[in-house]
Amino acid sequence: VESFTYTVKKGDTLYGIANLYGVTVNDIIKLNNLKSVNLSIGDKLLIKEKGGVENPVSFTEYIVKKGDTLYKISEESKVPVDTILKDNNKSSNIINVGESLKIRKEEEEECYGYTEYTVKSGDSLYSIAQKYNTTVKDIMDKNKLESANLTVGQEIVI
Repeated sequence: VESFTYTVKKGDTLYGIANLYGVTVNDIIKLNNLKSVNLSIGDKLLIKEKGGVENPVSFTEYIVKKGDTLYKISEESKVPVDTILKDNNKSSNIINVGESLKIRKEEEEECYGYTEYTVKSGDSLYSIAQKYNTTVKDIMDKNKLESANLTVGQEIVI
């Protein structure tokens, strides 16, 4: 099994990097002895390839309806647009009514007692804290947040 060094770029997340290389967030955390899931541009991460064996991912079929956009489907399914494109071997955002798309089933990944969570429209730190039986302060501390403002698509740990 090959290992290589990955340099963190703007917009990278552990989940995105793990997904790109077919490894788990836990694999990256353990291999790099990370104490936090927060990354900084320029960080060097050791990645151990899985020898072509990807994590089992389950999909549902989605049939494109009139008025759908990839962004809308992404919001509803909580799967990033780039993941939908990759999973369906698409190189453009163009979709057609009646087209069948593979959409990953939403899964929350456990990593050292943390749960990765992607912020959805309407979420607040308070509503997320309630859902996961924790406190706003705990979420802010774990994610080194200086403000309670969240952005749709932001990845946090609970």
